Amino acid sequence: MAWSEARIKLGREELDGMVNGDLVSCSMPEAGMDDVHKVSVDGKSYEIGAWQIDIRDNLLTIVLAMAGAKQKEESDDQPVKGRDTA
Repeated sequence: MAWSEARIKLGREELDGMVNGDLVSCSMPEAGMDDVHKVSVDGKSYEIGAWQIDIRDNLLTIVLAMAGAKQKEESDDQPVKGRDTA
């Protein structure tokens, strides 16, 4: 999937940014990231899974918490039913 331009809204600030799947990249909002738990990308609201600031370029990278994302299945250390264990 390629990066595409998007309009990003963080709190009350609207910024131009780039989106690639569940990654969002934009300039750091002037108000900071305190108490920001949701981001709006082209009008669609998403929960923020994680975020990181690149202080060299004042660039914010956000990982969206995608509701439909597949989570890795945890092992219970038991053999799968019907599988040969001998």
